[in-house]
Amino acid sequence: MRRDYGSRLYQIVDAPVNRSLMVEIYSAVAEALVKWEPRLELTRVQVEEVHPGGLMVSLEGIYLPDNKRIAIEGVVL
Repeated sequence: MRRDYGSRLYQIVDAPVNRSLMVEIYSAVAEALVKWEPRLELTRVQVEEVHPGGLMVSLEGIYLPDNKRIAIEGVVL
């Protein structure tokens, strides 16, 4: 496996849940998608739920090959 593949979310897995962590999550998700999925223009990352042992996020963006808006909901981190 390539060391730089994926995101840096693993680095913040044990961080306390607060506003700073939310910003780090948004940033890590956006960085990874910009780097690894050039067909998607990300417009929104939103933490939907926080529960013991995980978070649920939703993503919105534009799928560039078709120029269509997409939404991906219920991604568990």
